[in-house]
Amino acid sequence: MTSQITYIPRNYLDLFVEFFKHSQDVKVVGLVLLKNLDTSLLKSVAGLSYLGANKVQRTLLKNIINLPKRSRQNLFEKRGIEVQTFKSMNDKVAIEWCQEKAVDVIVNVRTRCIYKKEILKTPSLGCINIHHGILPKYRGTMCDLYALSENREAGFTIHQMNRKIDDGMIFKTVSVSNGEHKDYIDYLELGAAQEGRELASLLSKISQQEKFPCGTINKTDEKIYTKNPSRKQVKVMKKNGMVL
Repeated sequence: MTSQITYIPRNYLDLFVEFFKHSQDVKVVGLVLLKNLDTSLLKSVAGLSYLGANKVQRTLLKNIINLPKRSRQNLFEKRGIEVQTFKSMNDKVAIEWCQEKAVDVIVNVRTRCIYKKEILKTPSLGCINIHHGILPKYRGTMCDLYALSENREAGFTIHQMNRKIDDGMIFKTVSVSNGEHKDYIDYLELGAAQEGRELASLLSKISQQEKFPCGTINKTDEKIYTKNPSRKQVKVMKKNGMVL
């Protein structure tokens, strides 16, 4: 399950391509796209220019323009896999679809959807999220961007979802960069492919064992929360060498 529009190169297609290349014994019942192409998103596109994030803006615009090509949908449909579009995973129609398909696992990637109790308990095993920061320490949004701008390790975490944000057992933490990548869009492209491979490995293991693996407790005394950067913060990031 992912967003209709993302700011990832090729609208996150690389994750799914790599997933299908490396997944074994995983039955995929469907791709869900959450509708987010609205006035708010278009305002965000305009705002990226104001922030000085021109390359991110161009990537987002390109993904919007190429939406009619249905690249992700075609990838699934040619494999006989159903594609659905919902406004939110908390909507009744989304929950009923998951129940009808007897879904074991829901995987959430690149959405801002906060899962509520009903959808969290719908799959027989549970819900998994890819968080774009190294848990348990780095939480919130754009964790990887802040890490790169501060020359720190950047990567992602695959964890079980519960009613708290960025919480739940940690299954994998993956380093994509030691901080050397300064072009954020290039980093996102690299990370998307790696996410696909790691997700394939994890889901193949879950499929074979018919249960979630033992994870690591997602707790630490030192938590750092980040959010979308301000114009002032973007200026500092670019001064530190980031290409946005």
